[in-house]
Amino acid sequence: MEDADTGETERDGYYVLLNKYAVARGHFLLVTKLYESQSHPLTPGQLIQTYLLLLAAQSRQRPYFAFFNCGVLSGASQPHKHIQFMPGEPPLERLARSAKIENEARPFVIPKVPFAAHIKRLDRNVVASASSIVTSTYPSSSSSSSEETLDQLGAELSMSFMSVLDEMYQTMRVRAQHNAATGTTTASSDAPSTPSYNVVMTLEHIYLFPRSAEKVVIARDPSGTDEPSHLSATREGDEPFLSLSINSLGFGGMLLVKSSQELERVKTVGIGRMLSEVGMEPAKEEDNKGCDDVFADLT
Repeated sequence: MEDADTGETERDGYYVLLNKYAVARGHFLLVTKLYESQSHPLTPGQLIQTYLLLLAAQSRQRPYFAFFNCGVLSGASQPHKHIQFMPGEPPLERLARSAKIENEARPFVIPKVPFAAHIKRLDRNVVASASSIVTSTYPSSSSSSSEETLDQLGAELSMSFMSVLDEMYQTMRVRAQHNAATGTTTASSDAPSTPSYNVVMTLEHIYLFPRSAEKVVIARDPSGTDEPSHLSATREGDEPFLSLSINSLGFGGMLLVKSSQELERVKTVGIGRMLSEVGMEPAKEEDNKGCDDVFADLT
């Protein structure tokens, strides 16, 4: 892949590959040429390249969103850094788009979501300027105006990403303080110190979802019926009602199941509960109702 002028060298380039195990038609990857760990945050150059690919798809009337699984609890399947692209729009995008926020320079939350979801709306002027440099071939860096536009785009994406990362660390601090004060043990108590999170990017927003677990595990009802318990953990040796690995696609609107029975159990447990189990709690003042309505199309 020929790089736009993002300040990166040829050695820092990328491969664009169709996904061998595609979830949907058109599922593709942006992979670093040199090895980088999937547990490392996205760099400014990687953010720009991701956004330019989204713009290129949009210019061909094929809207996409991008996602990135970071850390051991994020659901990442490969250690080599890669960003994935899926056609369509995540369910949360329509809520984020309609959200009334006082300060668009700061991240915001959607009250209906029962898990921590840090969202940053991208500057509309920067987005409009960036759209103008996407051509049928690829963005050209030959003109000074294009270089300035890419610089502005890189600054906006980098600052937006850093702002949602800051919010994630605040969420983690609050969680740790709460656990220390209450003596609570969580599924992530023995997790590595490096944080895990999922990133979803559209042309209008960057989303970051901090993770507390890689897999949702729902116990069976202790009465012996084939129903879910209100408890997450199962006793040693017991078969869970539901056990499912979740990555960014879960927050982007897709949960991958292996059978019709597993699908029915996902419907029974509810999308909101499942994402809450693997994510982190939102701020206490948020209203935790309505998430299953947002993800209703999944079932």
